[in-house]
Amino acid sequence: MQWSIIYHILYLFLFKHTGQSFGGSVMLKLCVLEKLNQMGKTKYWLYKQMGMSYQNFSRMVNGETRSIKFSNLELLCNVLDCEPGDLFVYEK
Repeated sequence: MQWSIIYHILYLFLFKHTGQSFGGSVMLKLCVLEKLNQMGKTKYWLYKQMGMSYQNFSRMVNGETRSIKFSNLELLCNVLDCEPGDLFVYEK
């Protein structure tokens, strides 16, 4: 599936369910740490695989960022052997 399609689906999902665009309160949670626990891997292992700054990596996996680059999402999916939908949970 093309990343532009996934982006569009995620955007429509967020807008439809929260009634606002990315600037507001988002209920979509990235659950990378849960996926790592299932695989028996550590956050440090993933950090080394991602090759990004620790500050940006930490913000991303701890849910302290408002956006994720598609290149990082694609790399996460490749490293964790999963689909983008496996990394997100919608919280009401």
